[in-house]
Amino acid sequence: VGTNVFRNSLTSEMQVRYLVKVAMEDLGMKKFAILFSNDPYGVEFANIFWDEVLARGGSITAVQNYSAKETDFRDVIQRLVGTYYIEARNDEYRVRLKDWAKAQGKAAARMTPPDDLLPPLVDFDAIFIPDSAKSMGQIAAMLIYNNVKNVKLLGTNLWNTPGLEKRAGNFANNLLFVNSFVSSVPN
Repeated sequence: VGTNVFRNSLTSEMQVRYLVKVAMEDLGMKKFAILFSNDPYGVEFANIFWDEVLARGGSITAVQNYSAKETDFRDVIQRLVGTYYIEARNDEYRVRLKDWAKAQGKAAARMTPPDDLLPPLVDFDAIFIPDSAKSMGQIAAMLIYNNVKNVKLLGTNLWNTPGLEKRAGNFANNLLFVNSFVSSVPN
């Protein structure tokens, strides 16, 4: 731009490379899910993340995209963890339904089975969510609602916002994201 103007920013590749390095090398994670907005930002980061995880010997066990305008992530999360398409787990569902009905006794004929009869399939250590802190907060709430726990949420520098802990809710201590830092103290 000029001789006295300097640009300093983290590229998409830099963010993902470091995020995956810390997740895999420092935290021992090997299996990941990707939950991304179907817009240029989400698609770019999802592809870079997928490539980086595979390059480091990890695996992607679940992927789900969503509309950039999405505000209700219930179906999105259920698709990610295998509870949306009940017919795909029909045998397991029938066994659980039979057990549930037996536990209800005579009242079962008048009651409908709970939505969470099938447990989520969580075969990943972390979920990469390349989206805003607001979206991450909505997703975190739906993860808890759908019984998805004990996973880390990974994100980009978009998460560096005031009130992040409040948005993350129960996941506040399980967030990992990359951001730049410039020290005013010389080394």
